[in-house]
Amino acid sequence: MMIILDYMLDPKNVLSVTELKRKTSKVLEQVRKTKEPVYIMSRSKPKAVLIDLEKYNSLEEALEDLEDILAVEEVRDEPTISMADFLKKHPELADIK
Repeated sequence: MMIILDYMLDPKNVLSVTELKRKTSKVLEQVRKTKEPVYIMSRSKPKAVLIDLEKYNSLEEALEDLEDILAVEEVRDEPTISMADFLKKHPELADIK
C-alpha cells in the first residue's frame, strides 16, 4: 500500500537512506527528543517513517482500541443470551472464577 504525502514535509525531518546510515545515532536522538517523525526517502520517494517508541506504542494501542470497537459493532445486532441461560447450557463453566 502506498501512501501519498499530500503536504509539505519539514526538510529537517526528511532523510535519504544514505544519510540515515551515516547519522543513525544522531537521527535516533532527534526522534527521541523532538517526538517528530523522520521520513526516510529512497530515490526521492518515501519508503519508511521513523517514530519515537512511545508514539509507536500509543498508535498501536489506539489501533487495538479501534479494532475492538469495530468488532463490537459487527456483532451488536446478533442475538444474545443471558449469562444464566449460557451457564445452563454449559454447566461445566459455572465453577470457573
